[in-house]
Amino acid sequence: MVVVRELDLPADDQVRVAREILSLVSCPVLVARDPEIARRAGADGVQLGWTSPTAAEARGILGPGSIVGMSVHSIEEGRAVGPEADYLLFGPIYPTPKPHGLVFPVGVDALRTLASEVRIPVIAVGGLELSHEPELIGAGAAGIAAIRAFMAAGREPEPPAATP
Repeated sequence: MVVVRELDLPADDQVRVAREILSLVSCPVLVARDPEIARRAGADGVQLGWTSPTAAEARGILGPGSIVGMSVHSIEEGRAVGPEADYLLFGPIYPTPKPHGLVFPVGVDALRTLASEVRIPVIAVGGLELSHEPELIGAGAAGIAAIRAFMAAGREPEPPAATP
């Protein structure tokens, strides 16, 4: 899936970008943080963050068939997410080149713990390289999310190999 994460753009521009991406891909497209922007764009769902509405509120805006993901940064946050969320985006797993200041790497052991305790898929994010995928999947991640790793792989001779 693709998450449109253009948080610095005004809402109307985020809607436009999401609609354009929807016209280009055949996978689910989500919008970061704002279920109302996702609804306006006709996106498949939303990836919620710290400042977003709850998963239940997002589900109310988007409807029962939408995809609702929730970003969490600790095992405790992950445990607290209600049944309205379809998956957790958990991390950062590793140090990231862009320091966020608020969140420190949680590590693979925390991923393993959270994935074993919740009943929804856990997607690993943060400081990932494509070479980390086997370790993360082995620790219980349902998948990996990245920007830098996939962008770098896109410069390789065969970019589709970056997105199995």
